[in-house]
Amino acid sequence: TTLDQFEIEYASAYSNYWQEVSSTTLNLASGYSYKLRVRAKCHLLFTDYHTINFTTDCVDISSFSIGSIGIDNVSVSAYNLSSFEVQYSPAEKGEWQTLPQYASQITNLLPGTKYDVRFRGRCYTPTEFTYEQFTTLCPKLSALTVTDIIYNKAMVNWTSYYTGSAILEYSADNVAWTLIDETRTMFPLMPAKKYFVRGRMACADVNSDFIHTSFTTPCPQVSEVHVDAVTPFSAKINWVDESNTNSYVLTYSMADGGTTRTVETTSTFYKLDGLTPGTQYTVAVAPQCNMTKDFTSIIFNTVCYVPFNLSANDITHTSVKLTWNDNFSGMPYFIDYSISGSNVWLTAETAITHLTLTELRPGTEYEARVHINCLSDTAPYASLMFETDL
Repeated sequence: TTLDQFEIEYASAYSNYWQEVSSTTLNLASGYSYKLRVRAKCHLLFTDYHTINFTTDCVDISSFSIGSIGIDNVSVSAYNLSSFEVQYSPAEKGEWQTLPQYASQITNLLPGTKYDVRFRGRCYTPTEFTYEQFTTLCPKLSALTVTDIIYNKAMVNWTSYYTGSAILEYSADNVAWTLIDETRTMFPLMPAKKYFVRGRMACADVNSDFIHTSFTTPCPQVSEVHVDAVTPFSAKINWVDESNTNSYVLTYSMADGGTTRTVETTSTFYKLDGLTPGTQYTVAVAPQCNMTKDFTSIIFNTVCYVPFNLSANDITHTSVKLTWNDNFSGMPYFIDYSISGSNVWLTAETAITHLTLTELRPGTEYEARVHINCLSDTAPYASLMFETDL
């Protein structure tokens, strides 16, 4: 099809002075209404006219452009921009707002949101709008932090200079990611393990780039460590383990120093044997862990026991046999004796439950005390008074 196969004419919308169109380009006045009619040549005859009406724009539409796109703003430019009518709306919403005539920036937009923009000349006879689209940038989160970290759980927090919501994820290997729900809690986690966290702003039509952080969970702790069944030579240590590690390290030593002993167990209790009576001990318990273990400790005292049924027998003018009973064994006994009221004490030692005191004064009243020695406690004693013969 060529132009010479048609008869094409145009005229002002308000006149019938038709002018022939001889090329595909018309030189028309800006902002005026026109009509154009076309009919095809058929041998010696013509078809009926097909007529259209149109209005030329009063501005150079092709000079309009969308410039710098920001998070909540966008700039527009055109030759003689004030002669344009510019409107914008969230895409496909039809909620049109008009840009002030002498403004070149659209502000107060939603981040990461697609917008429709339409424009035309401010002509005497309005023309059809020309449409374009743009999408505002979705901002990165300003900060990503992890708090309330325990052996199996942690909470992630985020901040942004813009309102909205965030997409948060965590990973143990920086490859496979798990979405964090609205509680912002990561659970369950593994103790003593490094985790990666990433977050991005969730905008209406596009998401921001991720920002990243990482953290390491600590080793678990036991709780409610307590001691029962304490005797002079033993004690039972008990604890609670919410992590259910089922493997523990226990250390104990005399509180004032000495050798630290370490044992391992799979139970949540352990009986300590071979302790020293009346001695303060420090005990610490921690679940097994491949990092620095987190011990929970307590201090307790073993029982400082006292002999009983102390009696004086076989009294002579210079000697006496002292006997006593004891529910325990293995500790030496110390016998302190003094002339009554003198407060001058002599001490003898024995490993058995009787001792004969010699070289006493005849006809003299004595006081005797029997006890063991305790490191951390003042040892209680059994005592009696006796008098040598004349």
